[in-house]
Amino acid sequence: MMGKSRLLLLGMIAVVALGIATATGCSSNSGFAPGSQDNTVGAPADDHAQLEGTDVKGAPTPKPSPPTIFTGPGKIRGLDDQFTPVDGDTASGGSGQPIDGITCQKTMSNNYHVHVYVAVYVNGVHYALPDTIGMKHPQIEPPNGFTKYANCFYDLHTHDASGYVHVESVDPNHVPIQGTIYTLQNLFDVWGITVNANQVGQFTGPVQVVTSGQVYRGGPHNAVVYRSMYSQWLGDPNTVPLYSHEVIFLEVGPTYPTILPNVIFYSEF
Repeated sequence: MMGKSRLLLLGMIAVVALGIATATGCSSNSGFAPGSQDNTVGAPADDHAQLEGTDVKGAPTPKPSPPTIFTGPGKIRGLDDQFTPVDGDTASGGSGQPIDGITCQKTMSNNYHVHVYVAVYVNGVHYALPDTIGMKHPQIEPPNGFTKYANCFYDLHTHDASGYVHVESVDPNHVPIQGTIYTLQNLFDVWGITVNANQVGQFTGPVQVVTSGQVYRGGPHNAVVYRSMYSQWLGDPNTVPLYSHEVIFLEVGPTYPTILPNVIFYSEF
C-alpha cells in the first residue's frame, strides 16, 4: 500500500509541474533564425499597433499569426549597427549631390509618398537597415530613435532602423499613388552600396531576393503583408519596383532564414 501511495504522489507532482511549465509559456519559437531580435508574437505595444481592424474598403482584417514584424516609428528590427557606416549613407552615396536625378530637398512633399519594408539577412541572421539613409547631416541621437530633421532629404530615406523606407517625390511624373516611380537600384545608389547576385554592400555570398509581389497595397490603414504572399524574385535585385507596402527580403547566403515573418505597416501610405 505504501508503494502505491508513493507512486500516486509522484504522479500528482508531475502533473502539477507540467501545468506550471505550460502556464509560464515554456515553449520554443522556431519561426526566427538564430540571433534575430524579432522573435515576438504579434506587434509590440504602440499607439499605432493594431493586429485587427478594417481595410480600406471596410472589410475585416484577419489577425496575423506569429512571427510578425511591426514597422512602427522608432523601432529597431534585427541586429543594429552591422553596416559600415553604422548609420546613413556610405562615401559613395548621398552627400547632397543629385543621385539618379534625385535631388536632396530641404523638405519633403506628399505629392507622392509611399512606404516599403526592406530587410537584410546575412547567413540567416536579420541585420537592421541603417537609419538616416538618404539624409545629409541628420540630427544627432534623435528622441525615440526616430530622426525627423536633417539638412536635406533624398526621395528615398529611412528615419529609423525598422526597415521602413520612405519613398517620396515632389514631382511623380504624373504617376498615381498606386503606381511606382523608383526601384531598389535608386535606394542602393542613394545609400551608396552595390547589390548583385553575390553581394549586398559589404556582405558577400549567393544572394536570394524574396518579395511580396509588386502590387499596390497602400491606403491610410494598418496593412498586413503575410508570408503566404511572398515569392522569390529571380531577376536582378536592382530592378525590384517599389510599390506602397511592398515587402522585400535580401538574403545573403549560403545560409538562409527558414521562415520569413509577416509584416505590419503602421497607419500611413
